[in-house]
Amino acid sequence: PVWLYSEPVNEDSGGDTLCFTYPETEINAFLDSLFCNYRNAIENNFGDALDRELEEFDDISDISREELLKLFFFHKLFTCSSCIDGNNTGIWQIPYFWHWVEPNPRYEIVLLPDSLRLNEIKPSAEYNAYKTFADIDRTALLFLNDLFSDDREYYHPLCGKFKTFGWCSEREMAFNIILKLYGYECKIVASGNHSWSEFYGNYKYSDDKAVRLVIEIDNTFDVFRIQKCPENFKLADWQKKQGTSDLAKWYNDKANDSDVLNKFNTFEISSDRITELDEMVREYFQD
Repeated sequence: PVWLYSEPVNEDSGGDTLCFTYPETEINAFLDSLFCNYRNAIENNFGDALDRELEEFDDISDISREELLKLFFFHKLFTCSSCIDGNNTGIWQIPYFWHWVEPNPRYEIVLLPDSLRLNEIKPSAEYNAYKTFADIDRTALLFLNDLFSDDREYYHPLCGKFKTFGWCSEREMAFNIILKLYGYECKIVASGNHSWSEFYGNYKYSDDKAVRLVIEIDNTFDVFRIQKCPENFKLADWQKKQGTSDLAKWYNDKANDSDVLNKFNTFEISSDRITELDEMVREYFQD
């Protein structure tokens, strides 16, 4: 991947806590700035965990480690820590909610400010295959649009107000889209009733020798695991191994939708929404 580091944005200390202001900008530019602005806090909070994963690769180059630290940070933005309804322990506090179970906890989610239950709302035309808004499979188009836009806000008594939500496959479809914007080779693996992501990348040791890695990321159970590719590794074969679930192909098709990728490649986040997302990062590192 090619990382596009932006210059630090305008800073206004205004007190004990350093604050940042951002213009309206595209997703990649915002995420790059976010990483640069909180680089020291990211290192202090996550550097040791990353280095434990890199023990086998203790001579990894500084540039490669920086790329992996950025990936680790992006994971921490999106993850929660368990498949429990309302769990929102990640930086951006995106809650987990089960789907396709009885009773469906999503029927208790309300859309603000009108406080309408999602199962009382008729889906828009593109989701007309679903009975209600609560029944929709939240692919990346809906998940990320909710996350980065100013439009919708939800509420559930387990976790208060939030902008987007999803269970395992929904989180991974969205996360794959984000990483594809950075040029990663990635896929969703689905087995049993669970899904996670895998990412492939070429990295280097300090002596410039190449090393090929696969990073397993689970944005439900907060897993970040690095593995070295075997000598006989073939990318095409790896891409085909998507787990045992019949839904794996559907998840990956949605995460490779060119229209969705094009939309979020040029999607501009408002400065107000950026400020809200930045504030969540700042509060996380203050705690």
